[in-house]
Amino acid sequence: MRVLSIVKEPLDVATILMEFGVERDQLLDVVAAVVAERANAVPNDPVTAEGQFAYIYGTRHTRFVFQKAGYVNGRENGVEFVEHPDTGVKVLYQSVDGACDVTRSPKAISGKGDGSAAIVNRAQSLPLFPEGELAEVLPPSVEEKNSSVWYFCVSVVQGKVAAELSRPARIDGPNFVHFIERIFILKPEEWGDFEVQRNDTDDFDTVDVEPVVSRK
Repeated sequence: MRVLSIVKEPLDVATILMEFGVERDQLLDVVAAVVAERANAVPNDPVTAEGQFAYIYGTRHTRFVFQKAGYVNGRENGVEFVEHPDTGVKVLYQSVDGACDVTRSPKAISGKGDGSAAIVNRAQSLPLFPEGELAEVLPPSVEEKNSSVWYFCVSVVQGKVAAELSRPARIDGPNFVHFIERIFILKPEEWGDFEVQRNDTDDFDTVDVEPVVSRK
């Protein structure tokens, strides 16, 4: 049985990512794409534009990365993901309110719907723990890797960028309820200061804007 875990040491992260067939740098490229595309939102866009861009391009680039490892696109009840054809492991992109914080789990900014809940709860089969409580050891049904569902969680909040690849215990109501495993990909302090050239005008005929994101 698998103990609830947080993987954050670089060597351990690299080792466990090998099970997925991806590397940390590839996932950092997804983060960079999300930050850059969020910056493409302009004043005349809907107020939700930044979040929509993050989801669209986060999903697109997550798929690019995992497709190189043999994953294929999938969708179910309006939920978009990539899935490994042999293991059944699914990976989805998710914008969250914070990541890589050992004191709290990520929460989906837009909340989760019935489609996501069905996919996660069917796969993980965890009992519902009261808020603030975690089981020491998972039941055997959760140990089956061929049914696991993972979210690549990216947080961009007040200039702080963080990301983790994590496996929720279940979804109840509008959001995640605890996580089985959390793999810290990018801690807020690792991103450092980044520069984004925003497009603050809708005059595309006269202004040519290319988002610039730099990692330190």
